[in-house]
Amino acid sequence: MNGHFDQNTHTLLPKYRPLHISLLRQVTEALWGMQSRNLIHRDVKADNVLVKLVRGVHEVRLTDFAATVTIGKLINDSAGSYPPPEIQQALEQNIHITLSKLSAAEKDKYDALVVKWKTLHLNRAEIKDNQNTYLHKWLPNISLSTEVDAWALGVLICQTMHDLPNLIQMMQWDSFAWEIKVARQTLVDLYLHPEEDLVDQIAVKLLAKQMERISIQEARDLFQDAT
Repeated sequence: MNGHFDQNTHTLLPKYRPLHISLLRQVTEALWGMQSRNLIHRDVKADNVLVKLVRGVHEVRLTDFAATVTIGKLINDSAGSYPPPEIQQALEQNIHITLSKLSAAEKDKYDALVVKWKTLHLNRAEIKDNQNTYLHKWLPNISLSTEVDAWALGVLICQTMHDLPNLIQMMQWDSFAWEIKVARQTLVDLYLHPEEDLVDQIAVKLLAKQMERISIQEARDLFQDAT
């Protein structure tokens, strides 16, 4: 929907605002429906949201449930495309701990693979994926909650309402939780206006620190009043 934004300011053109809010409201309803069934989608992003025009009405369908798990599921891999900082931090810590416990032979093998990945010019996200795959059998598990989908929904709102692919790219991949936090703060400080815009307010609350983050259900209730 690139044509829905001012190409100079990357702001959403007013005439498209009701449509974008409707789409986000439907995504939130779909996630709440999954949550009520004890499920976490775990890979909420624009690529996994299909929009179909049905009798003049835009209807949303969530897709790609390959990463879907039950609430509280123990996993030791990445939590989808947009993991919240606390999950990413836990995964990072587990990787560092695991690396410190490898045998000398396994550590040498791992180091050789890292060199190979870099010579192949893999980006940081691809290297992280390979790292997780190699270390998978040793990594301890972490428990997932619906906050994973809540954070990703906040990112999706920013993409849908503000056309910020470059900044979102900072939040998408791997590396350190503090980098994701910096991207979040940059997003909130420079681009969102929660004091003026209810949708921005919802995004800010979804991208808040873990203890302050609102739930999918709370976002759903707030969207009822969004215009």
